[in-house]
Amino acid sequence: MEKLIERISNYHIVNTLIPGFIFTYLSKQLLSVDFYSEKILYNFFIFYMLGIICNRIGSIIIEPFFKLIHIVKFAPYEEYVKAELKNPKIESLNTDNNFYRTICATILFII
Repeated sequence: MEKLIERISNYHIVNTLIPGFIFTYLSKQLLSVDFYSEKILYNFFIFYMLGIICNRIGSIIIEPFFKLIHIVKFAPYEEYVKAELKNPKIESLNTDNNFYRTICATILFII
């Protein structure tokens, strides 16, 4: 279990586990659907899988919608790579962007 936790990146924690936990919590509070178990590994798996689903919904539905209504604008990938080399903070901002997109998808998924 410890080796598994060590291998999980910050990105995965932020963009899969946290939204998965939020979805699980909200589904219990709002929908009376309880995914929790007394088994820690089971909960970890459920949070991770639900987080991945929310993340994919964000990528497939939320991101194109935000592009359509001009909330976000994407630069070509080559420009992103060049900018990231000049300023490493861009990677962190990209992670934040993906987190907010996933949270929007989580809320949409609950609705």
